[in-house]
Amino acid sequence: MDTSKPFQPFGANPIIESSLVIGSKEIFQKALTSATINANWQTTPIAYGKYPNVEIDYLNSGVWISSQIPKIAVGSTSFDLNNKLDLPVIVAPDLTVDESFNTNSTHGFVRLRLDNDFGQKDYMTALLIYLTTKPQPPAGPPVGPPVGPFMNGFSITYSAKQTIDLSSSNTKLFDSREAQFLHISPFGFAEQHAAIRKDKKVFLLPQSDFQLGDIKNESEAEFYIGVTSLFPPQNLSLLFQVADGTANPLAVKPNPHLHWSYLKNNEWIDFEKKDVEDQTGELLKSGIVTLAFPADATNSNNFLPFGEYWIRVAVWNKSDAVCNLIMVAAQALQATFVDKGNDPAFASKVLPAETISKLSTPVSEVKKIIQPFESFGGRGAEESTAFYTRVSERLRHKDRAVTLWDYERLVLEAFPEIFRVKCLNHAQYEPNESGTGIYKELAPGHVTIVTVPNKQFHNLRDPLRPYTSLGMLTDIAEFIGSRVSCFVKLHVNNPQFEEVRVNMSVRFYDGFDETFYTNTLQESILRFLSPWAFPDGGNPTFGGKVYKSVLIDFVEELIYVDYVTDVQLFQDIAGVKGTADQNEIEGSLAVSILVSVPAKHHLITVINPSEEKISSDKCSCES
Repeated sequence: MDTSKPFQPFGANPIIESSLVIGSKEIFQKALTSATINANWQTTPIAYGKYPNVEIDYLNSGVWISSQIPKIAVGSTSFDLNNKLDLPVIVAPDLTVDESFNTNSTHGFVRLRLDNDFGQKDYMTALLIYLTTKPQPPAGPPVGPPVGPFMNGFSITYSAKQTIDLSSSNTKLFDSREAQFLHISPFGFAEQHAAIRKDKKVFLLPQSDFQLGDIKNESEAEFYIGVTSLFPPQNLSLLFQVADGTANPLAVKPNPHLHWSYLKNNEWIDFEKKDVEDQTGELLKSGIVTLAFPADATNSNNFLPFGEYWIRVAVWNKSDAVCNLIMVAAQALQATFVDKGNDPAFASKVLPAETISKLSTPVSEVKKIIQPFESFGGRGAEESTAFYTRVSERLRHKDRAVTLWDYERLVLEAFPEIFRVKCLNHAQYEPNESGTGIYKELAPGHVTIVTVPNKQFHNLRDPLRPYTSLGMLTDIAEFIGSRVSCFVKLHVNNPQFEEVRVNMSVRFYDGFDETFYTNTLQESILRFLSPWAFPDGGNPTFGGKVYKSVLIDFVEELIYVDYVTDVQLFQDIAGVKGTADQNEIEGSLAVSILVSVPAKHHLITVINPSEEKISSDKCSCES
């Protein structure tokens, strides 16, 4: 019913005058306990002659059935529906949008019938008498013209109650249930009942937790993968192509971190540990994950889109300790280059994407081959000088990490992506994201390895702070961990980058634009303090010092700088800004590397020539 305009019973439409149908599919079920239809009158009805009454019917299984409620005067403000509210409705649950009443409707509607009209004839007679009768001196209150009933609209209020036993695992009771309890998700819905859940538990609200080891955790982030044309039990190989180095290098990655599960009858079931083969280091690098899908996996779920087998990858915290995903592709395999008299340097060259397009020996079951990304991990034939160096080092460390020299040479040989390694014996270094970690230089049994990546392989996550990726640190820890004593507690981390910040006042030569050359000077200071952030600018080193006098000399030698004054040098450590001006800055720890703050953070104050002249002309004796 449209309630945007007043409902006017007076008129020529006999259908509106005789009956009105209101309702919706969700009401008037067996669970309904009480209902009231409210009439909002704009003008109180005044009976002219016969006063109409309202009779109420219910639509049940497509047939109108009398409610047997006594007739109600049309002027009443509400009509209570209190009879036959438990009429059975034999119809499946309907979650579609409500539709208007039509000839196909079978339930969920109430019909209001009038046993007489509103007295239109008597109203017209009364109106003519009022218009033709001369006004008489008022003997009492003034009497206005006759009016008819005007209605703003109808509204219905109801309450429903139904008891549903969700705790019983009896399948017979489940099959004869009269109502369903559903969890609504962003992608679908799922019925909840102990008879259909593996753990026999039902919760009021959807749960986003999982069991990882002996601890029950709540998901911080989840990733869903839908697969079609799968025939469990079957193995599924998925390529996870990630943006290397995008994981937070300062995050402490939990172990284990990822939780794998599949959807069975709208319930997430854990993959067994033996059914997951992960070559990605828990999404720290690109690789293939092979899943052994069990036979009980289903694709007839409505919690997620129907017709697909669904996989969930969840983490309970540290969601930034995984790399950003570029692609997930099914039917993946890894191809390995086999040398057949090729150029010795061929393996070191990167094979562009889409180079491999078919098998050397055709297989009828394989329709198409796609190489979506370039090759990786190739090394050319070893040169003679490199061979002698490697052999000499091998004879010294014998593929075992004992001395500091052994640790460093083993890492540099196995990981060409690493430019510099520093090993600290009897040192415990465990940084965290907040900058307040553990650092002990007297920790017997602990060995700390700190690495700096090679710029050639670095993805420049932060050019000023060349972090080694979290995946690379994990690989180094596994590599060295298999070559050290069982009594060694190994730590492999990034260095602590300590920022150098400069404040100064500068006078440019006449004719040089202040804004442009202020920005140029900031970039020059950045290049001076962190030369590795620019092409052919060197590499970062542990330790080192920054002298204020050397910095002043560097700035004054610039062709657009006349002179500098009020130079201040500050050191910011672990996000804490230094307040003391220093003439000489050096790293506070053995694992520290001095870097520049971003260019805009260097405060450059330009000395204005006109103000300088006024101040010099002013006599000091003047007040």
